[in-house]
Amino acid sequence: MTVLDREIRERNRRIVEIVARFFEATVTFEGIYQAYRKGTLTFSQIETFVDDRGKSLLFEMKENCHALFRRNVVAGMEKEQLFDLAIGTIFHEAMKLREDLYQLEVYGAKLRTLESKEGRTRYEDDFLRQLRKITRRAEVRLDEEMEEARTLFRETSEQLKTLLADFGSNGLLVRYFHENGDLVQQVYGGRGVEDLLDLMYPGGYAQSLAAAGKSYLESARYERAEQSFRQSIERGYADPTAPLFLAFARGMAIYYGGKLEEALPELEQAAAGLAGRPEAGPWMLVIARAARRISPELRVRGLIEAAERATAIAEQAEIALG
Repeated sequence: MTVLDREIRERNRRIVEIVARFFEATVTFEGIYQAYRKGTLTFSQIETFVDDRGKSLLFEMKENCHALFRRNVVAGMEKEQLFDLAIGTIFHEAMKLREDLYQLEVYGAKLRTLESKEGRTRYEDDFLRQLRKITRRAEVRLDEEMEEARTLFRETSEQLKTLLADFGSNGLLVRYFHENGDLVQQVYGGRGVEDLLDLMYPGGYAQSLAAAGKSYLESARYERAEQSFRQSIERGYADPTAPLFLAFARGMAIYYGGKLEEALPELEQAAAGLAGRPEAGPWMLVIARAARRISPELRVRGLIEAAERATAIAEQAEIALG
């Protein structure tokens, strides 16, 4: 892997982290909003959601966005910068409602204590009037801030869709969506993750499964890759390489499962079909290495014909590599 490849993979990983935090924050805030409307919201519920000391979900998301998107001033990256601005706006709105909720909880308790006290002094009556003003203003502001924050989350969720349309090459991101479909459904409703992936890929959900499969291959997660390619084909994805990558993933999964002879037909199909394809170089190397390991093991078991077949597969892959 080149330095550029590592940089791209790290950027892709950080994008996934930001998107994951945003979805988590959106769902968490909706729970906060519903608790507020029911009159059950407490300051402790929002304390870990937003703060300015680096110990909350929104603070982490804001800082991650600033680090990745705000410094990116390359032309054509305006959507990233707008998303960063939206996240910053959400954070500051949430900080305001945090402060007002704190005032209502702390000063509200003092207000109730003073109101129930008999024989108050003049000073206590004056202080009581001030507390009533503070809590009334905080109540009005909090109601407005709750509605504004909810609107911001909803608008930013829609804004994120336009940004995600540019991230189809991020295999880690498409994997995240497939692995967290329930969370995506909570944020967007409707067809959830399928609607989102239709925006990211011309071939829609079926193509996204193949993209996830290739990303799983890069991580050597062969069983997950096999599942993704199989589902992609079942969904009607017509790319001619899909059955070949399915065979490769299945062959490697069988190989690592210890069934060496059973892996050969799959690896043979993959090697024959992927030979000559420019994008197949890394996978041909994996096939060659696996077949080279299989051959002597089968020979030791007395399976000479199978061992020679494995050698032939390795040679075919090595020739394709040049």
